[in-house]
Amino acid sequence: MILLALTLYGFGLGLGSIAFWVAAAAVLFGARRRSGGGSSATTGGAARPDATYRAYRARRDRMDRWERRYRRERQGVSRHRD
Repeated sequence: MILLALTLYGFGLGLGSIAFWVAAAAVLFGARRRSGGGSSATTGGAARPDATYRAYRARRDRMDRWERRYRRERQGVSRHRD
């Protein structure tokens, strides 16, 4: 949205040169840095560290539960083979 507005404004003033695009890119880059990145993990950007850690813990806990269940089931199968 901002890029579209900058494009229309720039061409309206006759600023179709590379200098305008470099300045526009610098403004957008600065705005993203001030807003804390501007995107979340769902949109492809970096998430907050605590959200990333919570997701990591959830994945690790699910894997641990699966491994414990798998070990219990494998032990039950080996007992029945004897």
